Amino acid sequence: MANFIPRQKKEFLKALFAGLGILIVIDLAGRMEIMNQTSNTPRYKAITAGLTGKIQLPLEPENITTIPLYQIHSNLWGTLLSTREGEGLAEVLEISADKKTYILKLKDDMKFSNGRTITSVDVIFSLDRILKLQHEGHFNARSVIAEYIAISDQKIKIMLHKATPAFQLLLAIPELGIIPNEIVDENGKIKNTSITSGPYFVEKLNGPESLVLKKNKYFKFHNDDSPDEVTIILLSDTQSTLSRVSEKSLDFVEIYATSTLLRLKEVEETKAYSIHSTRPSLAFFAMPNTKTLSLENRMVIASILSHRFTYQLIEGVERKNLELLPPQTFGSLNLKNSPFLATNLKTSKLPTLKMIKSTSSIVQSIGTTLENAGATIEWLESTSTEEPDLILKSQGMNINFPEIELFLLLNSSSSPLSHSKEEAEMLSKAMHESDEKARHQLIQTLGHSFMADARVIPLIERSYVHAYLDETLSIPKNADYDGDVRFYQMEVK
Repeated sequence: MANFIPRQKKEFLKALFAGLGILIVIDLAGRMEIMNQTSNTPRYKAITAGLTGKIQLPLEPENITTIPLYQIHSNLWGTLLSTREGEGLAEVLEISADKKTYILKLKDDMKFSNGRTITSVDVIFSLDRILKLQHEGHFNARSVIAEYIAISDQKIKIMLHKATPAFQLLLAIPELGIIPNEIVDENGKIKNTSITSGPYFVEKLNGPESLVLKKNKYFKFHNDDSPDEVTIILLSDTQSTLSRVSEKSLDFVEIYATSTLLRLKEVEETKAYSIHSTRPSLAFFAMPNTKTLSLENRMVIASILSHRFTYQLIEGVERKNLELLPPQTFGSLNLKNSPFLATNLKTSKLPTLKMIKSTSSIVQSIGTTLENAGATIEWLESTSTEEPDLILKSQGMNINFPEIELFLLLNSSSSPLSHSKEEAEMLSKAMHESDEKARHQLIQTLGHSFMADARVIPLIERSYVHAYLDETLSIPKNADYDGDVRFYQMEVK
């Protein structure tokens, strides 16, 4: 508990007193100081974080459908491997020559948040559960993993149907986190998240609005100065975000709504924050509904947006690129060879277009662009049961393995992207293609296919933006590279 004493106070006390006996008193004083603060954990050890967006309950890693859910689950579940070197619960001992068999060994002294040692039995339990329950996500575990066995208490062998280049990355995402059987019911559903394998566990859940995370003291990869407690506030709109930032009631906030960022620049109090963008980005697409719009109408919409759509970019936090984006997923199609520009169709042929009303500035900009081109927009309430004609979809990016993002885009229940059997087979082939050049060629061909008949209209790509309150946090190492929010890597002042 002496670690809770502010550094300046520690140094003063050390200088004032000397001798072993007095040092023990300092330790006890530290404990008493914390105990006396019954309702307020010191700010330098407890932070409040704002995530923009929504979550669904219960918290289950196999159903990660929003960005805040991904960030929360990344802090709840330890994974066998990690995108950061050395932070996985296990290490790869052996990969077969055909890249279809992996032998992994759990590191020594890996534990759940209740102190129980994680063994290969827990890994097998977690794999059993995900193969049984997962119906959405970055990949279909059943289509990739053929068999798995425990070799010993610490060793696991995983055998794949086919070689899968992205498999080690997939072992690092929270969907394949290690789940303790204590929190799971007879149907495999998670009852609560009071015991976890990752850096934090949920101490308190206040519906979908907020939750309190407590540090898992048994997790091995915390920064020395990482927060002991994180209160997560789910921010539903621009105004609530700006109000909290203006009050400096958030120590950290993740923002990906550009309208919020534009307003953020206008708030004088934000000078207290350091704002950083991250490299893994969000791509925004317009997706015409193939069930309600003809090919001709879709091509008209694509031509309008390709020629006329503009969006205000913010220097330093928006990534500017002249290509139709995202290039890693849909190939490096630029404006000169876009299939949309070959159309010479008239706007007057468009029916009235139904779009869901939104405070999102991107949605509003799309609507304005179409209206300025002569189209008529009928704005639907978010509660409407009518099918919209045009949907905006945001999608995270992975530069090295775009196929896992395409899999998510094609197979998510929230995605309107229709695809043929041949396209699904092409994606499956790309998932298992070991030659990187051939794999990216398949992805580009697939992207061309989706854009050629205007099922997907790439608009912009932009970074996640993280704002750190300078009074509380130092910017974590590699903050401008990694899009994941890792509270256990934050440096608390």
